Parts: sequence; C-alpha cells; structure tokens
Amino acid sequence: MDIKTPNNPGVYYLYSLLHLTNSLERISIDSAHISILNSKENILNVDEKQHLELMELDITKTSIDSLENVIDKIEFKFVLKENTVEEYERYMMKYSSSIYFKEAVKNRNALEFLTAKSQNTWQSYKLFLDKYPYATDVSDAKLNYERLLFEEKTRDGELDSYEIFLLENPLTPYRDSIEKKILIYYSIGNNSSGYVKFLTNYSNSKYAGLALNLWYHSVDKKLDLIDKTLIDNNLYDSLASISSIDKIPLLGFFEDSKIGFVDSLGNTILKISDRKYSLDVICSFINSDFFVVEEGGIKIIYNRKFDKIYSGNFSLAEDIGKGIIKIFSDGMVKLIHKSGYELFDKNYEDAYLVNGKYILLLEDGKYGLFSILGKRIYNFIFDDVFQEGSFILFQKDGLIAVSDSEKIFDDAFSINNHLNFFYIDYEYFDSGFLLLFTENEEELLDDKLNIIVPRTSQFIDFHPFGWTSKNEYGIKIFSKLFKFSFSTFFEDLKYSALHFAEKRNSEWSMYSMSSGDMVMSSIDSLFFITDSVFWYRKGIVNNLVFPNSKEVELKNDDKIFVMSSSYKDNRVSYLRVQSGDDYYILDNLGRILPKVEYYHVVKSGDTFSEISEKYNISQSEILALNNRKSKKIIIGEKLKIKGYAPKNILSNTLFYIDFQGKKGIADTTGSTILEPIYDGLKVNDSKNIILIKDQMFGNYNSQRRQVISPLYSSVILPICNMYYLAKKNDYYGIIDSVGNEVLTFEFDRIIEWNDTLVIAKKNDSFSIINIKNNSIIIEFNGFSFIRENGNKLIEIFSKDGYGIYSSIFGEILMPKYDDINKIQMNDTFYFVARQSLDEAMLLVNLVIKENGKIIKNQAMDLSYFDSLNCSN
Repeated sequence: MDIKTPNNPGVYYLYSLLHLTNSLERISIDSAHISILNSKENILNVDEKQHLELMELDITKTSIDSLENVIDKIEFKFVLKENTVEEYERYMMKYSSSIYFKEAVKNRNALEFLTAKSQNTWQSYKLFLDKYPYATDVSDAKLNYERLLFEEKTRDGELDSYEIFLLENPLTPYRDSIEKKILIYYSIGNNSSGYVKFLTNYSNSKYAGLALNLWYHSVDKKLDLIDKTLIDNNLYDSLASISSIDKIPLLGFFEDSKIGFVDSLGNTILKISDRKYSLDVICSFINSDFFVVEEGGIKIIYNRKFDKIYSGNFSLAEDIGKGIIKIFSDGMVKLIHKSGYELFDKNYEDAYLVNGKYILLLEDGKYGLFSILGKRIYNFIFDDVFQEGSFILFQKDGLIAVSDSEKIFDDAFSINNHLNFFYIDYEYFDSGFLLLFTENEEELLDDKLNIIVPRTSQFIDFHPFGWTSKNEYGIKIFSKLFKFSFSTFFEDLKYSALHFAEKRNSEWSMYSMSSGDMVMSSIDSLFFITDSVFWYRKGIVNNLVFPNSKEVELKNDDKIFVMSSSYKDNRVSYLRVQSGDDYYILDNLGRILPKVEYYHVVKSGDTFSEISEKYNISQSEILALNNRKSKKIIIGEKLKIKGYAPKNILSNTLFYIDFQGKKGIADTTGSTILEPIYDGLKVNDSKNIILIKDQMFGNYNSQRRQVISPLYSSVILPICNMYYLAKKNDYYGIIDSVGNEVLTFEFDRIIEWNDTLVIAKKNDSFSIINIKNNSIIIEFNGFSFIRENGNKLIEIFSKDGYGIYSSIFGEILMPKYDDINKIQMNDTFYFVARQSLDEAMLLVNLVIKENGKIIKNQAMDLSYFDSLNCSN
C-alpha cells in the first residue's frame, strides 16, 4: 500500500486505529472520528490495485463502518456522562450518521422538556414546541402549553378575555368549556340578543343546542321569533318538531287500557301508550309541555316528543317559567331546563324566577341572585326579595335596596357590584313609579330608576297631572304637562278633570289639563264645582265657567247645589242655583232650564193675576197649561203652573218632582212626564224607574215612555229584553212593558235564560219555557249554573241522569249521563260525560264542547268505569 497516495482510505483507517489507542482522551476520539470519516469518504474512489491492497489488510467498507460505530459509541459515552443539551447537539452535529443520533436527539429533547417544565410557563412550552415539534414529550408539552395559556389569558374571568382567547386560539382544547363560559355571560338577562350573538359567533358550538333552547323559551316558545338562518338545520328541525305540539292544550283519552291525547278539536296529537300518567290528564286539558310519568319506581319527566328531561325520586315538578322546571325532593329543590340541562350543580331550599330573567335561590335562610345559567350576581345576603312592576326590591336587616333588570344586568358584569340599602318602606304605583321612604325622607323613582323627586324631607303625592312635593316652604310640581321651574314653590293646588290651578303670591292661575296652556291668571279665589264646572272670583267678577267656556254671572249671595243621580252610570250633573227667593237650574253647558210644570193650590184671597205674577208666567200660559178658558178660580183648586226648580235628578234627562209628599217625573223641557201621585221613585237601570204606591210596585220605561201601574208585591225587574218579572199573590209571572200578562202568576221562581226562554220553578219541578208561545222545552228536577253570562250553561238533573243546557245552543247533553266532568279552557267549557249501559256491558265516554261539537265519542268495556272517574 502506497502511503503517499493522496486520500488513501487505508491510511486514514490506520490513523483512526492509532488515535483509538488513547480512547480515554476525547481529542483522540475526535481525531479518530475525522480519520474514519475520510476513510469512509474515499473507499469508494480507489482503483483495482488499491482495492486489492486494502482487501489484503481487511480494510473494507464494512470494517470502516464497524470502526466508525465503535468511535461513535465511545464518544456517545462521553456525551451521556455530560448529559447536557449542548453535548447532545454537538454530538448530533458531528456524528450525524451515528447509530446513537436518535438517542441523542431524544435525550436532548427530554432535557429541553425538563427545562420547559421547570419554568412551567406557556412561553417555555411554546418555545419547546416550536423548536422540537417531533419530540416524544410534545403531547405533554402541548397540553401544558394550552392549559397555562388558557389560565393566564383568562385569569380575570371576564367575557372579553374568553372571546379574545377563542379568536386568537380557535383550536384550543378548551374551546368547549370556554364557549360554555361565554354562553353563561351571553345568557345573563335571558335576552334574545345574547342568544343571537352566541349562535352567530359560535354556530358550531357544542352548546348551540342549549343556546337555541334557552332562546326559544325566553321568547315564550314563539318559533317565529327564532332566526332560522343562525341555526344548524338539524337543531332547528328538532325544535320545530317539538314546537308544533308543545303549545296545544291536550286532553287525555283512555283506550285499550292505555292513554293518548287529543286537542280541543278532537285530533289525536299523541298516540296511546303504556306510560303511567296521573289521572289529571283525562280530567282536564293540560297546557304543560312536559309529562311526569312513573317507570320502574322512578319518576321521569318527558317533553311532548317523549325525550327524557330528567329522572329520579321527587315529589313534585313545577314549571316556573322560561323553560325552567323546579323539582322538589327531600325538602330541597333542583332546577332543570326543559332541554335537559341541569342549571345548578347543587340543590337549594327554594328557587324562584325573577322577571323571567334571573334565578333567586334560598340557602340557609338567605336569598342570592343568579343568572339563568348560574352566574352569581349577588351573594346569599338578602332576607327577602320581591318585585313590583319593573322594580326588584332587596331587603336586608330591615332596609330596602331598589334595582331593576337592567341594573342587575350591569351588575352581573361588574366586579364591584353593590346595592344601596337606604329605605325602610315603599309604595308602588301602577303607573310605574316607586315612592320610597327613609326614616325622615321620601324619594320618587320612575320605572327606569331615574330620580323624579330627589330624596329629602318632604311629602310626595300623586295627581293626574303628575307629582307634587310638599315641605315647609310650599309645594313643588313634577309634571310632563306643566313646565314649571324646579325651584318654584306653590302655596296651594287644585284640579279637576279639565283644569289645573296653582296659587302663588296669593293669586290663582288656571291651566288646561289637556294642553297645559294657561286659561286664566290673577284670580282671587276659585272652586271646582264639578269635574267640568268651576267658580272663580276676580275683582268684582263672580262667575261660573262651563266646559264650553260659557260664563254665568252670579250674585254675591247666590248659593249653588250640585244635582247628581244616585244611579252610578249617570254621568250628567246639574246645578241648582238659589238667587234670593228664586231657584233655577243650569245644565252642563251653562243653559238655564225651563221651570218645571207644578201645581199651585188656590188659597183664600188668590187672584189669577197674582198667581201669574208670583210664578212669572203669563195668564194665557196658565190657561193653556190647565186647558181652560175661564180665569175663575176656586179655593182648594190645583192650578198647573211652571215655576218649580226640582231638587233632585233621576237620570241624565229626568227630574224628581215633589208635590204634597207625592213624587212624579219631569224632563229637561219642564214637561211633566208622570204626575206626582207616587209614594216613591227609584232608578233601577238606565231605562227603568221603579214606581212605588201603596206598598205596591210598578215601572216606568224612560226609553219607550211606557208605564206599568204599581199593582205588584215586589220590585218589577226587566227580563228577556222586552218583558218584566213581577210577583203577585206570592207567585211570579211575566208581563209585557205595559202590564199585559205573558206568563201566568203560578211559579215559585223564574230566571231569565235568553231573549225568549226562562227557567221556571213550580212546586219541586223546573222547566225551560218559551214565553213567546208558553211552550215547555224540557222539564227536570233541578239544576246548577255553570256559567251565568254570555253563553249561559246549566247542568240539569232528572231521574234519568245529568245533562247540559246552553242559552245559545240549546241542549248540549241529554239528561241521561251518570256524571259529567266540566273542563274550562280559555273561557270555553268542555264536558266529559259518562253513561253506563249495564245490559250491554258498555261504557259511553263522550267529550263535547259547549257549542255542541263532539270532540271524542267512545264506547268501551264497562270495567273501565272507575278508571275514568274524575270525581275521585
């Protein structure tokens, strides 16, 4: 072998062996490694002669590789002993073809992972993952990186942090839990906007279905308010499927020992099944959208599609609204959403839904407030919580704090949320205001929690025009209609339906209650006579003012009397004015009404001319009123005159007249309608006036001006529109509007049924009679009212059984049924009637509407009789 040959692989091989003789020195190992690499590089470039020479020395590619492995191993032992990242990376760089290269990489990566682990920050793991993406510990590093990144970026628990984190880290393994936390925030207030936002931003979320269900129930199951475009088709279709039946009132029916359900039209909505429902479902329509059934000793709550909502041992399941079911068990309650989601992870003493938006929980005798999905807003510190209109009031240690849904919403997002407990009592007004009291102060809030009257020592009161605040300095007004300066104090206030008056500097000013415009000013004094008429004095002016702005001048000593009917529906008042010895009547427009026809009893010394002068009526008019031509008068004679101003009114257009203790009726023209021959008059209704004479009763119909003479022993009452119920000789009958007998006086009792029919009792029997032709429609032993107005309904009973009659639709059920269950839904009655046919061993079970429409008609085995008994 020619050692002088350049790049002789044999020479490099021998040099490598030579360096290995000092294998304890790493520099020798490095030299050996360099030589063997040169040998390995040149072994393939030798000619045939050199090849033969190398073969004689047993220097081949195999022997070179073998020696290289020995060198790699020796060096790797040095590296293992040092066991540093630098040593491994140096080895990996110089010994890249070593059989120990992968182990060096693995060990290097393990050391780097330990470094990242010791620092235990998301940054350290991120650096490790970026540098060594294929390391064995990548999975652990990835988990730690994601966990630490999530914990640091969302440490404050704020909504923004969660939203930004998902935006920047869409593939985080914590996505589900973060989306749940975001939904908890978005659901605060239980508003549609929150659920829309969630489904818009996180449509593929694991919790999209829960968000959809919360949204659906927050809008009271109104599917048309749900935006279909925001929702996965399968989710929407599932919701639409349940929505199509969950608002339909259902009535259970029994068939083949099973129970199914029909709607109010008789359509089968839920087919019969073996599920064990409570008997309530066949005894009344159910509006609940869930069922509680017992299976295998366990109670299960199903929705109407029979998807299971909850199962367990509990005593009661109560729907508290917005899709939330309160489950009672062992003196505690659990809250479950109808989607099947458990709202809280523990049970409480009690729970309430507040304003459809928040959950009030009771724990250890104290109340706390939470969002629908369980975010705590206020801790368990309250003794009581109650709602008035939009106001939500919290009580603690005898003091009250005031809030509303919007403020609670804001507090849910605030770290330092708090309530101010100032007040000891309150008064709520239906107009949406809250009057608050401290020990010595009062304050007024509107329904937006705006302060209308600031808290101070004062007396606050409500009026049709607004609010007033009264203190030692006077009265302040807070009104949208009247724009007075906040600093203005008034001495006094008065108002009516049409006008408002305020007093300043000893003078009154008057304003319109409709426009707020000033009507009068600088008034010395005023008084509201009625809602529409007032009196005022201004200087020498002493006038009445009417709603048409007409003014009537009064004398200083005139006296005014308000004439109002005792009949509650009468809305017209008249004024009777005494001016000296004279009286006159003013109507509501300020017009003086004609004097009423009256009588003058001629006394000794009276002359025709004196009578004419006394009553300010012409002699010719007296002659005309009395239908006579001669002026000759006789002592004791009654002359009709017009000179009387009545003291009382009967109705809008009729007055009492009184003569020698007897009563009559006159109208606004002064004409006598009924001569004063009656002992008493009393308004019965807007059309009828009761006439009383010699302890007998009659009637005057003011609309038709028809009189029924007082011949009857009790008050005559209108019946069947055109007729009257009267009593004579201890029996009742019916007469027409002029006293003609329509139904003979032989009945113990008569009740109006409709315009042509009455229910009449005679002895121990009842009958429905047509008073147009005196024909008897049906006879029965007794009855009871189911409804007494509109479409009147009675349940009748006879020797054959029970039946139903309607005042509009007639016979609904013949009186032949063993029992009738009466079910009311939305002001409409349905009847479930059972009739046992013993000979045929059949039971007829009939469901019928109050208009006679049959809903369900069944014939079944008589053995089911007790199973269908709703009276148990």
